Amino acid sequence: MMRMTNKIKESSRFNYKSNFGENNPLLTNTKLFDLALDEFVTNDFQHASLNDILKKADIAKSSFYYQYGDKLGLYLAMMDVIIQKKLKFFNERMNNVDLKADFFTVIRQLSKETMDFMFMDKRLYHFSNQMMYQDKELLAVVIKYFPYDVNASFKPLLERAFKEKLINQKYPIELVGRVLQVLLSNIDKLLDEHATAEKAYQTLNLVFDVLEKGIKE
Repeated sequence: MMRMTNKIKESSRFNYKSNFGENNPLLTNTKLFDLALDEFVTNDFQHASLNDILKKADIAKSSFYYQYGDKLGLYLAMMDVIIQKKLKFFNERMNNVDLKADFFTVIRQLSKETMDFMFMDKRLYHFSNQMMYQDKELLAVVIKYFPYDVNASFKPLLERAFKEKLINQKYPIELVGRVLQVLLSNIDKLLDEHATAEKAYQTLNLVFDVLEKGIKE
């Protein structure tokens, strides 16, 4: 159930994006990154304690606010590091994905790589799951700074699959894209908190079997 929280306030005096990319201070301050990730994995955004993070990191509040703006700034900077790690991981692993294969083979392979990344540091898996239950306003802020369109990402693959008639033409391509978006955004709901990478991938394969073959005997 979605938690009701206070309104998420963005600072009008601090440019959060200035900490994104290669300028992100968390890339070198790995201790602060780890402490922030630990705290935000353990607690939702509103209940995460910035004071506890700064105390453990031994960082003065004045220095922190100058560099990150506020707790939201730290959260967004942490998100940026995670995204950078994910992109680096996928760039190194894309050779494992045969993009010329049929549509369902490709999405299975991409999902396998996604699971490998998430379980490389299981905190990332738990953080991703927790994100789905965060305050709607926080999610809106995250999407504002890190827009991601699953449908757009799969569009070239979908278009090719439709052209090659690998997907039943009675299903509109927009609908198939939205189904994939819902599925991949909510895969955590099919797994329990003790799931292993192998179990998660087995579950994904079963889901793709349903999509590819249906459930009718």
